[in-house]
Amino acid sequence: MSQLWKQWQKTAEKFPEKNVVIDASMNQTVAARELSRKAQQFAEEMLVKCKNRIIAFCLPNGIEWVTLFLAIQKVGAIALPLDNTLSGAMQWNMARQLGAHFLWQDDRLHNFKKRKFPNKNSCLIKLTSGTSGKAKKVYCSAQNMIADGQQIIFTMKIKSSDINLGLIPFGHSYGLGNLIMPLILQGTPIVSAPTFLPAQISPWIKQFGVTVFPSVPTIFQLLNELPSVRSLAPLRLVISAGARLSSGVAQHFFKKFHLKLHNFYGSSETGGICYDKTGIASLLGRSVGKPLDQVKIIITSQGRIQVKGRAVFNQSFLLPDLGKWIRWGELELLGRRQPLVNVGGKKVSPQEIELLLRAEKTFQKFGLHL
Repeated sequence: MSQLWKQWQKTAEKFPEKNVVIDASMNQTVAARELSRKAQQFAEEMLVKCKNRIIAFCLPNGIEWVTLFLAIQKVGAIALPLDNTLSGAMQWNMARQLGAHFLWQDDRLHNFKKRKFPNKNSCLIKLTSGTSGKAKKVYCSAQNMIADGQQIIFTMKIKSSDINLGLIPFGHSYGLGNLIMPLILQGTPIVSAPTFLPAQISPWIKQFGVTVFPSVPTIFQLLNELPSVRSLAPLRLVISAGARLSSGVAQHFFKKFHLKLHNFYGSSETGGICYDKTGIASLLGRSVGKPLDQVKIIITSQGRIQVKGRAVFNQSFLLPDLGKWIRWGELELLGRRQPLVNVGGKKVSPQEIELLLRAEKTFQKFGLHL
């Protein structure tokens, strides 16, 4: 069994009757003790002889997702969560391409034979598209995940008594760090739904007493634009990650709901990196905040961001992102490192070439030339 399962057992023993996963759409709940029982039963009945094997699965957010993830940790296997928008055939092909030993699909375990054994120190594989668009595997140990969870909890001051609204995918790095790990480490409940409409967010927050909401800028913009949504009480902490947050969205949100959006920057390879504690940097659009507790950031001579810490699988990872420090000790993102091509002996960015080609095409429409 992995250290994540052992940690969950401690949490469940501390809060046995606490409702820890709530399905908002079905109004179903599961308490910590019952969740442990369900996960253990699942492991004993369905995951026999799966130790050190990779188990791919594609499930929507909810009780079943958490049950299966914990069951995988119970048997000491390696969880490979797939995007829950994949069709059945795409799940099968993706799991095979990524080297999974098994795929949980249609309430049964499908076996891919003659597979190599992965790193035994892993308990989870995250997927990232990186710059190529092709899915890449990021191996994570239980120690990496625990460290990431602890750093997020401490820096963002997420408490056991808080209630998370879990609408971001559980299996993405953001969902794992901000939803699944606070649940495992300290029993922070998750209110979830497999699908949702923006208009449902406010009623769920009120009905279930949600206090923490990690989401993405698009959702906050939609909430800004919905005239029917006037309050998000009793929400106290709103976190934005996954894409660039504009100061306009942050300012509109603050004016409408009297809540600051807090920028959060991270990656699949490193977990959480930076966070805007005050929300001021997000309001002004100046940065993604300061490094999380126990996270070290180095800006290389090429301007690239290097992250070091216990949440990183090999303790250090060099990102393609470019950044610089600004006067408040905050990190400003400057885009991504672009490859250079050799044109007539000169190094030129492909972006510059693309811009010139587009400009030439536009000029030609009017019978002009650059």
